[in-house]
Amino acid sequence: MLCGLVALVGCASPTTDIAWSTQRSPHLPVTTTTTTTTQPIDEPVGVAPTSVRAQIIADFSRAIEERQRCGRVPQRCAIQQITARSSEYRSFLTALMAERVAAGFRTLPGVGEFRFRIESVEVTDVDTAVVHTCSRDSVVLFDLGQVNDTTDVTTEPIVVDDSIVSARTRWELALEDGRWKWVLARGMERNMEEDLCGFGVQ
Repeated sequence: MLCGLVALVGCASPTTDIAWSTQRSPHLPVTTTTTTTTQPIDEPVGVAPTSVRAQIIADFSRAIEERQRCGRVPQRCAIQQITARSSEYRSFLTALMAERVAAGFRTLPGVGEFRFRIESVEVTDVDTAVVHTCSRDSVVLFDLGQVNDTTDVTTEPIVVDDSIVSARTRWELALEDGRWKWVLARGMERNMEEDLCGFGVQ
């Protein structure tokens, strides 16, 4: 589905800053999900204070949920709630949603699944943190044409991207207005043939 890191990152080498993009449609990045499953964090206690770590995890998970909704209704994506001001990720997501609206690209509820596991949380400063995730994305992106501010299919949907990608991603977050928000994402590992996270055997 994505060239690179499922739903959260995209077409770039593992050492470059990347965002949500697609292999099949390089001019119109894709992403999002219809189902999210979080898994227990496999991390030694004490990496970050428990209360801070819990807030980071909660805010990150809420951002993922909103990002899923953005796939279904890009014209109402709450970009400012999940991305930090003046961040690379905000610029990217703003442009992506505008492209999605113009192209009529949407995801549909129940078609495919996005699962992720937070594997580590590190507080790097009083207002910055790093989160590592492993994820698997099989969400399908459709061309629905102009759907008049709704997720209902008004024409025969055309599949734009239905590939399945498994990935590990490094996220940088910043504390802003009392909430941890995305600054950028960097793809560390990706695979379109194997499930890096082991979700299929759980």
